[in-house]
Amino acid sequence: MERLFTILNHLKNNSGLTATKLAQLCSTTERTIYRDVKKLDDLGFQVISMGKKGYYLVDAPQTNYPAKLTQEEYLALHLFHSMACQNKDEKSILSNCYNSAMKKVMASLKVSNNQTDLTKSLNERIRIYDNQLNKEQLDFTKVLVEAFLNNISVCCSYDSAASKTVIERTIDPYYLITRAGNYYLIAYCHHHKEIRTYRLSRFKKIGLTAQNFSLPKDFDIEDYLSNMWQIFDENENITFKVRFAKTITRYVKEELYYSDPILTELPGGGLLMEVTVKSGSEFLRWLLKYGSQAEILYPKKYRDQMKQEIEAMLELYSGSDAGDDK
Repeated sequence: MERLFTILNHLKNNSGLTATKLAQLCSTTERTIYRDVKKLDDLGFQVISMGKKGYYLVDAPQTNYPAKLTQEEYLALHLFHSMACQNKDEKSILSNCYNSAMKKVMASLKVSNNQTDLTKSLNERIRIYDNQLNKEQLDFTKVLVEAFLNNISVCCSYDSAASKTVIERTIDPYYLITRAGNYYLIAYCHHHKEIRTYRLSRFKKIGLTAQNFSLPKDFDIEDYLSNMWQIFDENENITFKVRFAKTITRYVKEELYYSDPILTELPGGGLLMEVTVKSGSEFLRWLLKYGSQAEILYPKKYRDQMKQEIEAMLELYSGSDAGDDK
């Protein structure tokens, strides 16, 4: 028990201590630290592992609640959920669990009537429906949540875009993320012996296996996603230089990017973008929406590909007017 208090004190004063460092501070083994962290969790102390970034003490058992929430705090608790995953049909991830937890929290806090009325009004007026899941995808997500919590491998049927057929795979689910309005699962594939990306909407079946796995300590999700334009990885880093016309400069600046492009104002107007990405084809698809207002300056390979795409489009639209009414 004394060692548990020692671990708690170290984490309170120094967040981000690894199991190795805690073992040194407590004169014990890493295996013992793992067991002690589990004991702390059982006792109500929330200690989370951030991989190689170490352990963090998130919360501890509370005996006294705040006397009263400010209006801003109360609105933040309610509206954060609304803005993150609002859905009239309550089909967002763990929505029912969230609502149940919020009722328990709010039952212990003092709030005024005008706060509750204001929140109901705002919840009705703020409507954000991105990243929605249909019933099948929601069921898959519930299975994945259990797999995440217990590090269980899953068996699945997946409609592969590459092989153009439904394949059967056993995978270790690492992370579920969103990109451009879609959910993607980052997982280790037992068949290919490598980490792959799966689009949630392409799963036909997902089930738990009896096999456990361990999330690799050297796997960093931020490193894995770095330089991805959206989600695809073609196993090479490609640096693009693109010139945008003055007429669309503000729109390019206003976009939200997963990577970190360098945007430079050009004399007389216009904008130069320099960015390194892991998928040239994905970048080209994004760039096409700007049409003649965007020009690839480098690399020549992708400038030529864009030229071929434009020539193919010109040939397509130079044919008979398929849209004409007869």
